[in-house]
Amino acid sequence: MAGSNTEAIRQLSVELKRAASLLDEPEALETGSVTSYISEQFVSGTGLLDLKSKGKEPSVPAINDEEGSRDEGDIDGEYEELPLDDSSDNESYDEDDDYDDTIILEWLNSKKTRAYITAKYEPDHLDNVPGLRPDVVPYDHQAAGASIIKDSLDSPRQGIIIGDLPGLGKTLQVLMAVASTREPGDGPCVVVCPTSCVSQWKQEAAKFFYESNMKTIVLTGEAVSPVELFKYQLVVTSYSQVVSELVRYRKFFKDMKDYTPGAKLPKRPTLTLLSAIFTFSTKLMGKMLVLDEAQLIKNPKSRSFSTMSVLREYFQSCVMLTGTPLDNTWKDAFSLLKLLRDHPIFTPRTMIHAFVLPGTKKKHGSRPVSTRLVRFVQALDATMLRRPQDTIQALLPTITTDVVQFIMQPADIHNSNEKFDMYLKWQHMSKKKKGKMSAKARAEEKNAGFGALISATHWTNHPSLRDILHFEKEAMKKSMYADEPADNLDLSVHDQEYLQAWRGEIAKNRNWRSPRVDIILDTVNRHRDWRPDDAFVIMDESVFFLDILEIALSNMFDPIPCFRFDGRSHPAKRAIILDKFRETPGAKALLASRGTGGVGLNLQHANVLIICGPWWKKSWEDQAVGRIYRAGQAKPVFVYMIEARGFGTGRFKHCGVERFKMKKRDEKNKLNTKILEGITRKDDEEPPERRCF
Repeated sequence: MAGSNTEAIRQLSVELKRAASLLDEPEALETGSVTSYISEQFVSGTGLLDLKSKGKEPSVPAINDEEGSRDEGDIDGEYEELPLDDSSDNESYDEDDDYDDTIILEWLNSKKTRAYITAKYEPDHLDNVPGLRPDVVPYDHQAAGASIIKDSLDSPRQGIIIGDLPGLGKTLQVLMAVASTREPGDGPCVVVCPTSCVSQWKQEAAKFFYESNMKTIVLTGEAVSPVELFKYQLVVTSYSQVVSELVRYRKFFKDMKDYTPGAKLPKRPTLTLLSAIFTFSTKLMGKMLVLDEAQLIKNPKSRSFSTMSVLREYFQSCVMLTGTPLDNTWKDAFSLLKLLRDHPIFTPRTMIHAFVLPGTKKKHGSRPVSTRLVRFVQALDATMLRRPQDTIQALLPTITTDVVQFIMQPADIHNSNEKFDMYLKWQHMSKKKKGKMSAKARAEEKNAGFGALISATHWTNHPSLRDILHFEKEAMKKSMYADEPADNLDLSVHDQEYLQAWRGEIAKNRNWRSPRVDIILDTVNRHRDWRPDDAFVIMDESVFFLDILEIALSNMFDPIPCFRFDGRSHPAKRAIILDKFRETPGAKALLASRGTGGVGLNLQHANVLIICGPWWKKSWEDQAVGRIYRAGQAKPVFVYMIEARGFGTGRFKHCGVERFKMKKRDEKNKLNTKILEGITRKDDEEPPERRCF
């Protein structure tokens, strides 16, 4: 009996190390038969996979058993970017002796690359889709997009990026392709999306298709056997859910490594999508992996990208959906290209060498210019389908955008600018000391600089926010950079009571007023006087500022119903919140954090958007507008952008932090817009002239 246990533990150790190596160096999987394989691979009594049936024992590579250097808050990889000093655009890349520019040129000039581009402008329309409800009539661009997705499955590229602007109905295009390509014995299509969009995918599948043709399961926190997935055509889950499987696996691996004979065996976690069944299977899990809001994996150093890279190996193709493919910089495209095949952009270093002219870093940073910019546009054109919003212009209502400015109080603008100057000083010193500080010292300095930046914003929003600076810093990491509930902050009972008392004092003392709060309430009331039945979505980066705003809206002379939608709402309750908001008649307001409500949602039952202040990225603003300005919107759309401004001259003339945000936003948007305009065309346009390099 003891020998049997020893052998079982040995097999488990080999299996874990094999799976771990795939997390670090994913290997291509071969096709075969999975249904018979699953039933044959278990050893009676141990529950372990029978590795001997593979014919040879897998190698045991070295593995770093650390669980990662980042918090769960890096789920979309943005937090590491935000010190906003453009360091991510000015990295030092040494000359690469292995880089061969002729390989890039051959790919860009090849007939195959040209064929990828021209095929987008000669698309068939996908008709007679199995299981599509008779009352669902796709638009022409959706039928064309579905056909292009279908064709991409069998192409050497093995997938495609669908970069249509928000509101063009990417979900239906994907579901049509899934239904049209499914054959008996196929595994499921897996959709990975932000947590706030999971229930929406399930609802859309039921709305467009009969259940018999699009049977759907949603993977949440509950354990599901991987074998169960093959009963469904569609599996919907979130990025955080899949990453959590990786975290549980790594913890288990560490516990097994530390295991001593005679002790209790660590409990093996139940893994669903990252199960060893798929790691060792000779058949792919399914034909299509769909990554919705794919810009969330743009950081190639993040856990989310690493996990999706592993998951991608289990599928024939990868379809990535994003209305903002260049969310921050042009280099965001690397992570998306990495999940496609049949191109030579293998590493970030290769991408820099291919698309940045040598010797231009000092003048332009690590950015493509001149002929290298044309190269990059061609590379994206061969891998991405992007149609403009005016593709459905006849289906869209009018849209009006107004910038609403308010004048800050002298004390507030003085304190805000003082804190912002501290941030600039930290930024300058950080550059000066780069490479001369320990990692710990740099982290402490970075935290102090980030705190000064948050404080500067506090003074522009509401002075009471300075009383919760610590909470705000942690919440901003979650709300701004990840779709995670704020209760992941592990607040103590004392901290929770403190925040509750903070909100209570504001309400009790009627201390909700500030110049920004006043202008938002004034904007709501002026619009209501004009159009009394319109519904509002009010978005901000700070859930705590939205707390203050909720109190203020509830205490107006003529209050309107308010609903909250942010990371603190449990994912299972978010669909209920949206249903209640939709069903409430007349004027109403949905207070949504940018991190949770700003991407992926369909909110056509509201037609007024108020963005409470400037954001760091134009793509964030575009995504927020796209929540209400989309096909199916029956009312005129109104967008109000709130901005602070100073008065007089000298230090009071400008609000430093907001001016800085807008400058950074516009600088990055200028290049991104130029690149994306080069590949954005309607289906009936002529293909671009062939470019040779």
